[in-house]
Amino acid sequence: MKKIILVLVTFLLLLIPINVSADSRSYNINNLSINAEIKENGDVYVDETFTYNFNGDFNGIYIDLNLKGSEGYNISEVAVIESTGSNSLELKNDGSENSYEILEYDDKIQIKVYSKSSNEEKKFNIKYTAKNVAEKYKDYSSLYWSFYTASSDTPVNKLNLNLKLNNSIFDANDLYYIVFGDGSFNTETTEDIITITGNNLPSDIGIKLRFQKDFLSVTPIDTYYDEASIGEDKFNPFFLVPSFI
Repeated sequence: MKKIILVLVTFLLLLIPINVSADSRSYNINNLSINAEIKENGDVYVDETFTYNFNGDFNGIYIDLNLKGSEGYNISEVAVIESTGSNSLELKNDGSENSYEILEYDDKIQIKVYSKSSNEEKKFNIKYTAKNVAEKYKDYSSLYWSFYTASSDTPVNKLNLNLKLNNSIFDANDLYYIVFGDGSFNTETTEDIITITGNNLPSDIGIKLRFQKDFLSVTPIDTYYDEASIGEDKFNPFFLVPSFI
């Protein structure tokens, strides 16, 4: 009789659902597309689109913009891209649905986007200007900039970065650059645009670029461009002397 009771108790225990305390939600960034343009005044305009895959329920996302090396940011648009088109969100501070807010910290600007997602793919578009990040030296103009910092827990599966000059072309005689990061990258260079593609990006994606001095209209820095130190504080940089295709 005792054996029968023990078997029945064991069977009933197996039928009782177990509450799992761990958060079973997850997400990944399947694709990151960045279009960037260097302006004559040293600003860089950036138009970036993130494609997220959400597993579970989420209230939104946040994007961090590093303040180091810039004089701040001008956020011009935050939008969700849907099958019917782009849906621009309102700048608010109340956390309401289909809105965003901008938080300022000592080292970064954080954009919090409130757009509920559940077991779906969703695209977010951010447009902004990084102020005064390109510099002019005696002999060259320079841009040393990280466009995105991924998390090792959530790498970017695919990356496409396009960089160009506003209303101008690159001079092949003065164009040199380093791509830094620890993903797998390929580059393609023409006089109109530098294109960087990659996979499985777990950290920075950035560039240290040297280009013609006459493009920038800003006051030159009274020193020579330190080519020897290019990218020395970045992991796995590689140096490119591009020829146009």
